[in-house]
Amino acid sequence: MKYRNVEWYYEQALDDVGTKILEFKTKEPISAIRLEFKGTTGATSNVDNRLNDVITKIEVVDGSDQLCSLTLKEAQALEFRRTGKMPFIRAGESASGAQDESVLLLFGRYLWDPEYYLDLTKFTNPQLKITTNIAAVRAAAATAFLASSLKVTIDLHTMPGVTEPAKGFMM
Repeated sequence: MKYRNVEWYYEQALDDVGTKILEFKTKEPISAIRLEFKGTTGATSNVDNRLNDVITKIEVVDGSDQLCSLTLKEAQALEFRRTGKMPFIRAGESASGAQDESVLLLFGRYLWDPEYYLDLTKFTNPQLKITTNIAAVRAAAATAFLASSLKVTIDLHTMPGVTEPAKGFMM
């Protein structure tokens, strides 16, 4: 079986408050989606304010059908539960510092599962939605996240060599 990592978006800007809707442009079977979030702390500090507090929802939808809907904290906890490994989290509270957090959304029992995966050909309008609220803990200022500093890099882990139809996917 062939495997492929596709960089879908690199440091795509996210709104301070709102939902970013991204349409899937591939029809290849997806084993997993890796999301890496970045944010910049204010000029003074950013005490006890993490990216997984301000990324309030990650969804995979097909029209009005929700295929997957989790907060970043829930997705990170699920990744730990399923893989036994902590997702990458680099939190920082220092002035003008950076924070990075990632998560792997698995659609099979494990990465590159040939039986369970997200088959986009079965859906009419599959989309990824990322909802943010930069002021979920504290309003954007010198002691919080800087306004317009949230970014996401999205990688799709696809399996172009899969010939068997999917038995389903993990929601």
